[in-house]
Amino acid sequence: MNRLVAYACLALSMSLVGSYVALSKPLVAALPVFLLAWLRFGIGGLAMLHWFKKPAMEPP
Repeated sequence: MNRLVAYACLALSMSLVGSYVALSKPLVAALPVFLLAWLRFGIGGLAMLHWFKKPAMEPP
């Protein structure tokens, strides 16, 4: 079961990357390149914010 979840997460992440690659050309036509880069890193940073929270069971 754990391996199945890992494969599903891998497939989902690869489809997300593939869709970004496919959409990057029209997006660059509409928005500046550096704005797209900042948006991509900003969204990624927001998605990783929960990594800073220390689990309750983690030793000091």
